[in-house]
Amino acid sequence: MMRLESWKADKRLTEILIICLAPDKDVESMLKKWESKHSISEIDGGLIRFIPYLFRRVLDLNVKARDYNMLRGVYFKNWWVQTVFQKNNLSFLSVLDDTFPPFAILKGVALQNTVYSHDPRTRPCDDIDIFVYSNNRLDAAESLLRQGFELDNMYSLKYVMNYRKSASFRKGELSIDLNWGLHEYAKDPNYQNKIKFEEVVIDKDRFFILNDTLNLVHTIIHGAAWNSVSSTRWILDAALLIQSEAIDWSLFVDIVITNGWQYPLVDQLLYLSEFEVEIPGEVIEEITESKIDYWGRATYFYQSQPSQFTRRINRAIYSDYLTFITNKGLKNSILNYVKFEPLVVLNLLTQYSRILVNSSLRDFSKMRRNLCL
Repeated sequence: MMRLESWKADKRLTEILIICLAPDKDVESMLKKWESKHSISEIDGGLIRFIPYLFRRVLDLNVKARDYNMLRGVYFKNWWVQTVFQKNNLSFLSVLDDTFPPFAILKGVALQNTVYSHDPRTRPCDDIDIFVYSNNRLDAAESLLRQGFELDNMYSLKYVMNYRKSASFRKGELSIDLNWGLHEYAKDPNYQNKIKFEEVVIDKDRFFILNDTLNLVHTIIHGAAWNSVSSTRWILDAALLIQSEAIDWSLFVDIVITNGWQYPLVDQLLYLSEFEVEIPGEVIEEITESKIDYWGRATYFYQSQPSQFTRRINRAIYSDYLTFITNKGLKNSILNYVKFEPLVVLNLLTQYSRILVNSSLRDFSKMRRNLCL
């Protein structure tokens, strides 16, 4: 069962998160209790991403931490990395030409400048995510390619545009994740009409982001999927968004139910209560009592599988079909499944064949070079 709940924190991370979210008056005593059993030097890569935020709290509250110098070292190393990262990526985004469609900054960088705005560098991120409306996704991708970026994907651009909700583009040290959907599947094909951009100023440049309610929806459903790198960062992000008291819960409930995103989102909301995060009871009740969308649940089943083989089977049977119709703005139906599923399987097999041929050609070329040597 735990395998299917990779979005939950393990015991060590839970203790760190509880301290991060504790009331000011309790932080010092809780940290000392943690220090009596652990050392900062034991923290692995999955936990270290929370240390900058923890140190910021220690610094602000003038808490005497036993491992203060270690905490400080992690904080300033991250501060420098994030400063350089921000400068390069945001400088590029600020000078995008008019051929690039309207976009909103998403995920890490957006949250850095909202709920982490007190100290943006306490929210580490490795790349920059931007969101464009689905009907603009190809224009955005082609604009990046014209500016020297390369698609960081083994599949073709056409395939990615049809059967994925996002794609990574790289140019040297610049890394842009282009998103055109909040989720792989949406029951309501017109849900993007409810997505509005809000202006924010970052380093004197004006950008757009999603509002806190939409960021909360995206943070939770994005954090539910299994990932080789733990996706538990969603816990602190979601908790801080909720504590900001800027959530339009009516809109939140409407988007979740209308799009069939109830599962496992409602379980994730209940899980947040373990960290003393208060969520209106009527929100949980309304989502729980709504009719569960089984295709939405099936999408989570696909996302939660650590086995690549299992994921590929699920993609062929239904997952790629659901993403395809979502990208096309179509409703899911038996008629559409019968109409499009054969095309989905054919395109998937074509991509696998293409990858196999390219891999064989690379191996042959490498063998020739070795023989020449």
